[in-house]
Amino acid sequence: MKIPTTGFYSVIQFTPDRSRLEAANVGVLLFVPGMGYLQTRMSSNNDRIRRFFGEESPGVKTLNTLKRTVEKRIQVEAPHLQEQAALEHFLRLFANEIDFSDLRPVRVTNPDVELAQLFEELVGGRMEREPVLPSEGLERVRRRLEMPDLAPKLERNLEVEVPILGGPMPVEYAFQNGRFNLIQLKEFRQQREANLLKEASVTAVGGHYLFRHADPVRGDRQLMLVASLGEEAAEYREKLAQLFLDQDVLFFTDSDEEKLADLIATTGH
Repeated sequence: MKIPTTGFYSVIQFTPDRSRLEAANVGVLLFVPGMGYLQTRMSSNNDRIRRFFGEESPGVKTLNTLKRTVEKRIQVEAPHLQEQAALEHFLRLFANEIDFSDLRPVRVTNPDVELAQLFEELVGGRMEREPVLPSEGLERVRRRLEMPDLAPKLERNLEVEVPILGGPMPVEYAFQNGRFNLIQLKEFRQQREANLLKEASVTAVGGHYLFRHADPVRGDRQLMLVASLGEEAAEYREKLAQLFLDQDVLFFTDSDEEKLADLIATTGH
């Protein structure tokens, strides 16, 4: 088991008019000096910022460019920012519409997971969760799994405790074939490779935990991920497949429904 270490996080804020003391959280920075880790995660959706500040507010129209510039500067300077004082000085150099909160301590075991959780808590829950239509591909997978030849072999709507992620993992379907297989359907809409791989890493870490820790009643288990990849994410399919393979997660896309169906039909009981 990894030993927790101390990291530091900062909330990245968009402040179009500093005189009004109004700000919106658009990202999170996580620094873990003991691991040489310095990463940011930025929101990809600016709709609520436009509605709150107005389309004509300074910086709104160029916010995506501004966020990418900030990410790139931190990435380039990261090797020189491995001391807290150096990082704090660097973050104070940002001006205009982007601001960084003071660094705050946080206990970290897996920095990618911690960054994802901080983002969800501080940014994602308020800015990223715009209503979206269900993926047509995942709906097709669900219809296939509900057909009479497969439905009797499947359990439905489980929540599996994964302490490393800080809570339960939702699982829509599960079946037994000598190993308890947990089927999670997940949509990836991220446009940038870094954000896509960070999100996928959280799922992969959870899947690896399940593979390493048997259920006391059901025995050995494994996560099966069925992913719907947006147009931008599709080009990273091979990277995702390798990431999940390395973490003992069986990876399917929503076009593999018959491959998954055959596996359940021939081995499930």
